[in-house]
Amino acid sequence: MAGLDPRLQDLDLRDAIEAPTLASTPIDRALLVADQSIFVERLDVIDAVNQIFVLAPDLTWRRIPLASYGDFHVEPNPTVSPDGRRVALSEGSNGAVAVIQLSTGGHRRYPVPVREAVGLDWSPDGRALMFKSRDKAGSGGYELDLRTGTATPRTVDVFRSTFSGDSRSVIEIGKDSTGAAEVRRYRDGKRTGSRLLEYSTIPRGQVTVKRYAAFGFFPTRRQRAAGHRDGAVVVDPRDGRLVAMGVDPRLRATWTAPSTWITADLLVVDTMLSGVLRVWNVRTGEVRRLARFRNEGVNVSLAPGPVADLLAGVER
Repeated sequence: MAGLDPRLQDLDLRDAIEAPTLASTPIDRALLVADQSIFVERLDVIDAVNQIFVLAPDLTWRRIPLASYGDFHVEPNPTVSPDGRRVALSEGSNGAVAVIQLSTGGHRRYPVPVREAVGLDWSPDGRALMFKSRDKAGSGGYELDLRTGTATPRTVDVFRSTFSGDSRSVIEIGKDSTGAAEVRRYRDGKRTGSRLLEYSTIPRGQVTVKRYAAFGFFPTRRQRAAGHRDGAVVVDPRDGRLVAMGVDPRLRATWTAPSTWITADLLVVDTMLSGVLRVWNVRTGEVRRLARFRNEGVNVSLAPGPVADLLAGVER
């Protein structure tokens, strides 16, 4: 993408291991938070469980040694807040979620009613997190109020739903009684409507919503034979209409799925195994590279607010 700092095309977690800790050098906001997945070949110098890395808007790294924030035994699933000011982590098998304030390095620990919280998802207003238990298959999960610390059970499938607009509204994509894919809308825990999807498929991973809903698509053998590839599906949650599909050849690598919306039309798509992040304009179809990691299998969580500011600066 023309105008972007070239350092974004050469990100390397091995450069981050010598960075100052967040506690010693806090930052106001993060562009992204990253850690090494335990499901791919590990880098010799990076512990996939015991540290995560924060990239500031000036493209400098901060380390977060997790031992300072809890007792982590599995992947922490770091998720940055929409405004880039906080990071939520799962404390693994200890039944807790930690939220770190980047401007101070301080944190708050929230006990939760599951052994291991996964699928952490921020509300757009930063007031709540959705999550579910790694040990429980199927739908269901919890909503954690970050002001009160109360975790309320939810019937939606957390892996196939997300907040929409604020912490009171949720969009979910699932199957109706006949097996057809549909988009469902909820307000204050109650379903307010549903529509069948024009392109009948369900997410393979979490959903992200702004004006439209986007989710990862991994085709069946028959669909693959017809030319479909791994990528992103974008639908209008108001009527189920198919808006766009990520069938650009650059989106055909393994483990490709939407990351987050930057604007109502700009969607970041993450190809995890190759470490490439692309910005896809779902209205025009234009695809441009945002960033590239030299490491394979990096878990990346982007902060929509700071990334939008970065792109706005490039366009000016």
